[in-house]
Order: sequence, then structure tokens, then C-alpha cells
Amino acid sequence: MNNPDAHYPINAPKYFPQQCPVCLHDIELKPVYKEFGTNGQLWVFKCPRYQCQAVFSVLHTEHKTVQFPGDNQSLMNQDELRAISERFVTTYNQAIKAERLKMTELYGEGYRKAVEYLVKDFLIKFGNLSKSEKQISKMHLGDAVNKLPDARLVNLAKASTWLGNDQSHVLQKHPEYGVEDLKKFIEALAAFSIYTMRAKQAEEFVNSDD
Repeated sequence: MNNPDAHYPINAPKYFPQQCPVCLHDIELKPVYKEFGTNGQLWVFKCPRYQCQAVFSVLHTEHKTVQFPGDNQSLMNQDELRAISERFVTTYNQAIKAERLKMTELYGEGYRKAVEYLVKDFLIKFGNLSKSEKQISKMHLGDAVNKLPDARLVNLAKASTWLGNDQSHVLQKHPEYGVEDLKKFIEALAAFSIYTMRAKQAEEFVNSDD
């Protein structure tokens, strides 16, 4: 294995990670392996915490730096999701961090709140409701879910809401389902929201060419 000490920089580069992307604790910046090639510089790190020991890497090129696994790796297309609901992305990412930090009394409520942001912001942008943004924001979540324009969106939002409520309450109505099921439904809801936005953009493009 290549010895990282042989060419280790005196001052850690700015693109080095400042915390472990798995346990989110501060880490020693010293890499355990490095490789330089035509595709850039590959650095491999190992979390020094005994309770974690996660291995992750950073690929640095002239144009960008990619970390794997990155922060909040489970949520795809965050840039497009921000176009629908910035509040959803922020809240969902915070819930992920709370879950990784074993904050069991917090992250379930965070996921449930993220669903509410996504549903209401989606309606504000694509719901075609005769309501103002303020009116939609004040709607009960159940009423907002039923206003979604596609039955599959409604089902995903309902499932996410029910399981989010379970994570927020002392007694669960659906104990056979857990937080992983909740996240699967939320991510499917997020993906479906993106596809709906893309379909709307395609419709506008096609109609503009008539």
C-alpha cells in the first residue's frame, strides 16, 4: 500500500473533510492512503473513533472534489429538490444527521416535518389551487396531501405522514414499519415530485413550440 506520509502536505488542503460523513464527529485529517493519477488525487480516510471506524474517500481534480460517501448520501437530486422545496431539503438533511448521531427522540419528528414542507411547497408551485401561498402553508397536512394532483403522490405522502406520526408519538399505529420504511416512502415521494416537475417543464417546452 502506498505510504501517505511520503508526500503528505504540511498543511492539510482545504478540500480535506472536516468530519466523518458517517458518525459526523471531527476526525484526524491524516489520510491512510493516497494515489495520484491522471484522474486526480485520491485520498482515503478512516474515522479514528473506535465506535465508528468508517472508511471514506475524497477524489480531488482540477475542477471539483467528490467525497464518498458524501453528506446525506441517501437523498438524490438535491439541487432539483431545492427548486421544489428548500425547506424540505434542509429539514430532511438535518433529520439524517440527527439519526446518525442516535438522537432517537428527534429524527422521526424531523422526517415528518420534512414531508409537510415537501407536500405544501409542491402544492404552492404545481398544485393549481385557488389559494395563496400563506393559505396553503396553513392547511392541515392531511388536507394538503389530498390536494396532490396524482393518486400515487397522495399514497406516498399518506404513507410517509402516517409513519412520520408513528415516529413522533409514544404509541405507534404501525409497529411493523420502521424508520427505514419511512425514508423509502419519503425518497420515493421526493423522486416522484422531481419527475412531476420535469414533466411540467417538458409540457411548457412543447406547448411553447406550437
